[in-house]
Amino acid sequence: MASRALFSAAALTLTFALSGCGTNFASTRSADPVLMANAHSPAEVRAAVIRAMDFRKFTARGEEPGLIVAKYERGDQRVVVAIEYSATQYTVRYVSSEGLKSKPGPDGDLLVDAHWEGWVKGLRSRIGEELQVPAKEAAEMARREREYQLMIEQHRTAQAQAQANANGGGGPNAGNAAVGAIGALAPLIPQTSIDISHKSTTTNTTNTTIHK
Repeated sequence: MASRALFSAAALTLTFALSGCGTNFASTRSADPVLMANAHSPAEVRAAVIRAMDFRKFTARGEEPGLIVAKYERGDQRVVVAIEYSATQYTVRYVSSEGLKSKPGPDGDLLVDAHWEGWVKGLRSRIGEELQVPAKEAAEMARREREYQLMIEQHRTAQAQAQANANGGGGPNAGNAAVGAIGALAPLIPQTSIDISHKSTTTNTTNTTIHK
């Protein structure tokens, strides 16, 4: 009888031990803030956080200046995080969770199924990417402005060459140069479709007839 009770206790202990196998845990201790390379206005940071939340499927549960509380759900698992931000840094920290295994850590902190950490890392990374959007947009606008100025300069050059040729100031290749300049400009000018009917001209000594 004693041996049977001992066997049952050992089996129960083994069952509890195996129940924790296969689960990786991550500490929920306060996360380190992420410093921004460039300062942004609080409105810009908030906009970046909202875009990142939408991309990563987090939903807002509450908000106050400099803080957004958000929730992520996956099946019956969910985690709630606090996103704290300023003009120079932001932090995503654990608040609570449901449907995830947890246990006390060796340092007195709470350990939770590491799935929550992967979700938070994805959100944190996306916030960083969204914060770069204004800089990318500014660079794109600058590039378009350079292309526009180049187009204007090429157009002016083509016009000047065509005018010089019309005034007889160009040599035999002046017309070709003007055509070449306009041809170089063509890719930068929006193309339109123009329907021009064919014309033929017949000339004699008494009059000129134009057939359309």
